[in-house]
Amino acid sequence: MGFFYNSYSSKRVANWGKARQHHEGLKIKVVQESFTGIKAVKLLKDPQLFTDRFKFHNVNGAQAARKQYASQQMPKLILEVLAIVG
Repeated sequence: MGFFYNSYSSKRVANWGKARQHHEGLKIKVVQESFTGIKAVKLLKDPQLFTDRFKFHNVNGAQAARKQYASQQMPKLILEVLAIVG
């Protein structure tokens, strides 16, 4: 049963992993840009631009990580429930 679930979900898990890495990288990039662009932030008087971009990548990266982790742990949980029930 675990084999079938694993073969079914492997592409999804890989895509979620790539999305998580992508958003984590962009999150770091935004933080670096905000530190190097402090003068630009002061001139534009719009620090919300950096925080909005950071929040977007932070939320999307966390969602992808949550889905990836849950789908990787699912076969273990199913097998444990089957062992207890039956």
